[in-house]
Amino acid sequence: MKPWILIMLSMVCLGGCKENLNAEVLLNLMESADPSELKQIVINGKAQSERIDSISLILLSTIALKDKDFLNAELFMIKALARAGVDREVYPPVNSGGDSPLLPLMAMRQNLAFAIQQGPQKSADEYQLLVDSFDQWQPICNSSYNPGWEYSGKPDFEYCKKQFSEVISNNVIKMNERAVYYHNPEYHSLFKEWQKLLMAGVYSNPDEPNEKLMELQIKLVNIESELGVKGDVTKYVETAKLYDNESAR
Repeated sequence: MKPWILIMLSMVCLGGCKENLNAEVLLNLMESADPSELKQIVINGKAQSERIDSISLILLSTIALKDKDFLNAELFMIKALARAGVDREVYPPVNSGGDSPLLPLMAMRQNLAFAIQQGPQKSADEYQLLVDSFDQWQPICNSSYNPGWEYSGKPDFEYCKKQFSEVISNNVIKMNERAVYYHNPEYHSLFKEWQKLLMAGVYSNPDEPNEKLMELQIKLVNIESELGVKGDVTKYVETAKLYDNESAR
């Protein structure tokens, strides 16, 4: 391990990791860290995730993915999206449109989501660990936090806490609804294949019908119906039908 990396990591975690990781530090680490150093960066990131801004969290997701740590890559990505959603309201960015500080995050999120979907299938226990880790996350809302961008107005910390409580709770409910899939190996295997075909269609020709995709879609909707849940595929199909009906008017 390079000496300066050791110094940087020791400074980052000095006093029980009281110093925050930030985007600048993480970008430097992404460029210079050896593969053997990635795990320690992820560990430090997990220890500090309650006070890290959304851009730094999405960078940590990228670092975890470089280490083929798909579980933490997904966890950091989920936290980054939650943090960005609340921060956008509590710390309204001065810049907007093409200059919005959230644009890089959303671009990285799309690539990360696709890469994570290509990863190994999670077991039911691994998925539950993901849900529990996100549920236990307690992002800070106080004057020591910096969203990573210039903002207008004075942040309302009580509103911030309330928003995080709702966002985390609502996401955990949705994640728990999906947990049943991980106890059904057939469904989850088909679902992963469906996701890959769906994403491939987005990057190729979304208007070209894909018979294999439609076949999987029908099977998955039937399994969701048998499980008694309104799952991701059923919701996707219903949304697509609603969009088609609106377009036909």
